[in-house]
Amino acid sequence: MLSRQFQIFMRVVECGSFSRAAKITYMTPASVMKHINALEERLGLVLLERSSSGVRVTSAGKSLYEDGKKLFSEANNAVKKHNT
Repeated sequence: MLSRQFQIFMRVVECGSFSRAAKITYMTPASVMKHINALEERLGLVLLERSSSGVRVTSAGKSLYEDGKKLFSEANNAVKKHNT
């Protein structure tokens, strides 16, 4: 239900790095970064600050992540409700 880019963003936040998120999603780190860059461009927001020591979630990224968790939960509940 949530876009692939958004799902990848959620994984990066949870993992704390592009490399770890790449392993979990069976992608290359470069592909993960491309998805994040495309999401940030589409939204017009900086969600992650990149540095040589990894990534840090910005305040916009934290807010979007928290809202995303709620959306994911609601989407799952809606599907369960209609599958019974």
